[in-house]
Amino acid sequence: EAAHALSHKAGLAKRASVAAFDPETFTRKAKSADCVFSKEFMYTVKDKKEFLTSIEMIMKSRGQLLFTDYMVAEPHLRSKIIETWMDFEPNGAHPWAESDYRQILEDLHLDIRVVQDITDSFQKMVTGSWAAFVRGVQSGGIAPEMYPALGDEVELWARRMQAIEAGDLKVCRIHALKRDTDRLMAD
Repeated sequence: EAAHALSHKAGLAKRASVAAFDPETFTRKAKSADCVFSKEFMYTVKDKKEFLTSIEMIMKSRGQLLFTDYMVAEPHLRSKIIETWMDFEPNGAHPWAESDYRQILEDLHLDIRVVQDITDSFQKMVTGSWAAFVRGVQSGGIAPEMYPALGDEVELWARRMQAIEAGDLKVCRIHALKRDTDRLMAD
């Protein structure tokens, strides 16, 4: 709702509509999206094949899919560190490997343009953000009622970073295009 309000306030509601959804019951009009963007979200979706099939159906011809996500280093990897991380994720975790995403996107006939491991830059960003937070807390303090929530957040990020540092979890960016289906049908 907040993102939709910002889009509306900026005068972009019709050009760049923003809508929240439940990935398990996701439905939209076919061929209605120019671009679908997701940031560290798909790892929470149980049925990624069904979800990505729905995404492909709503994409317009030459539409774009761009997402970053947590991915296990190898297909079906379930090390002790990964299991611990998965158990601690508040919205559940059902991570895939990069190769799993490649396969489903190819099966959906999407043109994969970029698959990039961004783990190093992600790790630096997270570390830098926590350092900046600590500096802010040191200079201004923190309200005691925030302690429980803060403790949970610290624990969550510690588990994520532990899995990343072990090499079992990585963060990748994928960019794919829907082929020009209008032109293909005309040929």
